[in-house]
Amino acid sequence: MKDEIGVWHAIVGSQPTRLVQESVPFEKFLETWIFEDMSLVSPSLHRIGRQVNIEGKFMDILAIEEPGVWVICEIKKTPLYRDSIAQAIDYVARFDLLSLKDLRDLLSRHESQHSEQAKSLIERALDREKDGEPRDIRVVLAGVGVKEDLNQMVNFLSDKYSFPISISAYSAVAAPGDDQGFLLLRDVSEDTDAKLDLVDNFQDFESRMGEVRSHFIKGNSLDVFEALTSTFAESKHLYIRPWKKAIMVAPSGHHGRYLAYYTSNSKGIRAMVSKESILEFYPDASIDLISNEQLDVYLLSPHEAESWARKIVEALKNSAVSTSGSYTEWNGRDWYIAFGEDEVRRWSDAQQHGFVSAGGGGLVFKNL
Repeated sequence: MKDEIGVWHAIVGSQPTRLVQESVPFEKFLETWIFEDMSLVSPSLHRIGRQVNIEGKFMDILAIEEPGVWVICEIKKTPLYRDSIAQAIDYVARFDLLSLKDLRDLLSRHESQHSEQAKSLIERALDREKDGEPRDIRVVLAGVGVKEDLNQMVNFLSDKYSFPISISAYSAVAAPGDDQGFLLLRDVSEDTDAKLDLVDNFQDFESRMGEVRSHFIKGNSLDVFEALTSTFAESKHLYIRPWKKAIMVAPSGHHGRYLAYYTSNSKGIRAMVSKESILEFYPDASIDLISNEQLDVYLLSPHEAESWARKIVEALKNSAVSTSGSYTEWNGRDWYIAFGEDEVRRWSDAQQHGFVSAGGGGLVFKNL
C-alpha cells in the first residue's frame, strides 16, 4: 500500500481546507535550501561544497558528519527514480578513487563554504586516512517523493550488502496564502535511528564484533580494546556497535548515531568523542568532565583506555535516558495513538468500547 499524507489548513470556526500536493518548481531551489540548512536532510551533516566537480561530473552537495564520514547528496525536484542509484554509485566510485592530494585540492576549492565544525571533521577524516584508515563515504538521495522500486533497491543494497545509501523524501503541498509558497514535509524518524551498518540480530552482531576485534589483535592492542568495550558496556546510556574496522559508541536509543569511536591504525589505538553529539542526545550531561584534550587521543595502555572511557560514562551517569534527539518529558496529561480507520474499524467504536487494536488502514491521529 502506498503511504500518503493528507494535510489540511484548519482555522477555528471554518471548515478545514485540504492542501494540494505540489512539485518543487526548480531543482536548484531545493538544492539551495538544503545547502543552507543541512538539517533538511539530516541534523548530523555539515556542508562542504555545492556542485562539486569531480572529473567532469558535478555532485549536487558534498557534506561531512562525525566521525569524519563523507556524505554525497544527490538532489531531485521530482520523485526519485532507479537511475538515481547509478548516478550516486558513479559519484562514490570517483570520490573513492581520488588520491589524498587530489581530495585536498578538491576540498580547498570550496574552503570558503566550510563551517568551523566541517573544517574540524575534514582534518580529522584526512588525518585518519593518512594513518591507514579507510575512506568512509555514504550517499543520500533527496527528492520530492520516491518510486517504490527505488525503495526496494536501496533497502536491498543497504540491508543485504551494507552499501551506505539512504533516501530523504519530501512531500510538497501548496501553502495557504497568496505568496506562492508551499510546505515541505519529511519523515524525520531516521534522523535519530539511521541505519549505518546496523546489526540486525545477535548472530550478525557477534560475527561483526569478531571481525572488528581481529583488527585490534593484529595491532597488538586487544587489551586496550577490551578495556574500552567493557567500560562503555557498563553504561545504560550507550550502545556498542561494530562499524567496519572500528567500534562506534552510540546512544542507547539511537544505534545509528555517533557519540564516540575507537579503532586500530598504524599509530596505535585512536579514540574520539564528540561533545556536540553528546549534548544533542543528553543535554543534561556533565560535559565539563570531558576535557578538550580528550576529544581525539591515542591510547597506549588498558589503564589509559579505561580512564578515557570512564570520563564519558561518568559525564552521562546522571542524564535522562534519551529516546529521541529532541526528547521532551511527558506532560502527564496527553496521550496519542495511531489509529487505522476504515470500513471495518471506526473511531466511534473505539470510544464506545474503550479499546483500540492494530492492523491495516490509513493513519488518523486523534487526541484522547
